[in-house]
Amino acid sequence: MMGLYSGFVGILVASYGNQLFGQHPIDAEMYLTMVFIALCPKLDKMLPETEPEEKLRPISSY
Repeated sequence: MMGLYSGFVGILVASYGNQLFGQHPIDAEMYLTMVFIALCPKLDKMLPETEPEEKLRPISSY
C-alpha cells in the first residue's frame, strides 16, 4: 500500500506541470489505486490474527 500511495502522490506532483492524470495508461491505474487506498482499512481487518511473540518458538539453527 505504501508503494501504491507513493506512486499516486508522485503522479499527482508530476501532474502539476504536465497533465499526466488524464492520460490513457495512467488514469486506470490511478483510479484503481484510489479504490485500494479507500479499501485498505477493510482489507486490514480481513488479515488473520497473528500469535503473540512470546508464544513463537525460535527457529533452530542448522
